[in-house]
Amino acid sequence: MEGLPDLAALLAAIEGDLPSGVDLRLDESPTAAIRNLRDARKTATQTERRRDSSEDPSSEESADAQWALIANQAPDLIASRSKDLELAAWLTEALLRAHKEAPLAGLAFGFRLMAGLIENFWPETFPPPEDGDEYEKVRAIAQLSGESAEGTLFAPLRRLMVTRSGAGESYALWQYENAFALAQRPAEQRERRIAEGALTVETIEESANASPGWFYVQLRDQLTECLAALADLDRIATEKCGSYAPSVGRIREFLDEFLSTVKRLGRRVMPAETVEGGAAGEGAVDLGLVEGGGGGPAAGGGGGSFSLSSGNAAENREAALRALQQIADFFRRTEPHSLLSYTLEDAVRRARMSLPELMAELIGDDAVRQQFFANAGYKLPPAADSSGY
Repeated sequence: MEGLPDLAALLAAIEGDLPSGVDLRLDESPTAAIRNLRDARKTATQTERRRDSSEDPSSEESADAQWALIANQAPDLIASRSKDLELAAWLTEALLRAHKEAPLAGLAFGFRLMAGLIENFWPETFPPPEDGDEYEKVRAIAQLSGESAEGTLFAPLRRLMVTRSGAGESYALWQYENAFALAQRPAEQRERRIAEGALTVETIEESANASPGWFYVQLRDQLTECLAALADLDRIATEKCGSYAPSVGRIREFLDEFLSTVKRLGRRVMPAETVEGGAAGEGAVDLGLVEGGGGGPAAGGGGGSFSLSSGNAAENREAALRALQQIADFFRRTEPHSLLSYTLEDAVRRARMSLPELMAELIGDDAVRQQFFANAGYKLPPAADSSGY
């Protein structure tokens, strides 16, 4: 597909007495628009599973055709017939796949669309609550991220390329994840797997070093926009939906790690001033952590700077978390077998969790956790089905 839909048109009220439109599920005919898109999504996801297990190229073309159908038809339905969050979630999945030139831009668009629909039309959005359960209205958004398991965005994100070598093989995120996991294995196991043909981090880094710098700048900027759009979606959903707000913690954590991976792989080919994401300014983070030259902080000063001079507390908090992540990245590069980088990354991850997400991790016993929230007067939404299928 070419370009992204017109966001303003999708967020404009529908003409007439019902600005949110109607529930398309009321049309139970075999040719109903929402039924056709649901069937296309089901076919696409099943085809992708077969492709992943058989590596059949024809399966990819078949799945792409179904996602393109959703990407082409869902926008008009949202703009002119129904402000439907489930349709918006399907469109988000489709744009991540069908917007080939910039899939992450498609993902960010989806986050912006869902945030705008909630902000402008909640609680009159669709689908309607089921048996009075308001959480059904946002369940499709929760399934994108997942709660008890990874959601529906993870597989297509892992298939995105993280190298673009003009001189040899290029590699996807899932291949880097596997190679990085292999690097943490005991030496004997690692050497056996490499002898069997397993990819190594070094091989992927060689491909990264042969990739153009603009490729990593684009990836970094698009991931940064995805995270900003996701933060807006989380904030707006929390404000509007209250205790029914969908959890997005899993996908936020994944995108954070994806961004760290892009910076790590692109550090030797990206322009120096862009590696850490832009010029320094108020609230900026520049710790001056570089490899070489003594293996420590950059020479000629106190090892960089960490400024929190802005009066905006939210920006200061995020700057501090970015600083911790930057330190974690440094130690992962320079001391890959140390626990320090993992401890720091875990601290950043937990700092970005909502209270329910953090308590679910800290208190394993469901009854004890439920009692904690009851005592605190916090109403939890019902658990979502994370499968999305």
